[in-house]
Amino acid sequence: MDCISVFMAGVHNVIATSGTAFTEMQIRLLGRFTKNVIVNFDPDAAGAMAAEKSIGLLIEEGFVVKVVTLEGGLDPDRFIREQGITKYQTFGYYATSLRAAIRHSDFLIDRARHLFPGRTSDAKVKAINFLLPHIRRMPNRIQRDEFAADAAQKLGIDSAILRQELKQAAAQRVESVRSHAHDPASRDRAGASPRSRSPRG
Repeated sequence: MDCISVFMAGVHNVIATSGTAFTEMQIRLLGRFTKNVIVNFDPDAAGAMAAEKSIGLLIEEGFVVKVVTLEGGLDPDRFIREQGITKYQTFGYYATSLRAAIRHSDFLIDRARHLFPGRTSDAKVKAINFLLPHIRRMPNRIQRDEFAADAAQKLGIDSAILRQELKQAAAQRVESVRSHAHDPASRDRAGASPRSRSPRG
């Protein structure tokens, strides 16, 4: 119904992926028509997981991907029925309309921060391990570096240390960084080791 409602309202370049059933073959077929995609899944946990999988597959095939999360936790069908197609297409709130869609990297970083809240080393390592497969899937090195730098800034991690950890993970063909004395989350933005800081309460 999400796809049908959007189409009937006048947005015809829309497809239904059936959530996690989206396949690489379908993505290659889609690539014959466009390399620009706006992902708009349901805002619940299942929708977020479907968005994560779809983003990974699309990025690997060289698509430019943006993400919309509709305000009020609405799915596209209900949003259009309650607020209309004009608002769906053009309303200016942050990430609540097609024109306000955010970069896939921003969506994934926000998702990592939601799944692993807090500023502890453990939370930061888990957040990076969530993002690592998505960063590695990007075929363009410049885009990978930009993604990593943005993640480091938003997670409060030294960017040089993060790049080093990502490089080592890629060389070792692993999908996660280790939690150890020199992991990217064990230092603050100035690069100070936790050993040099006074213990808290």
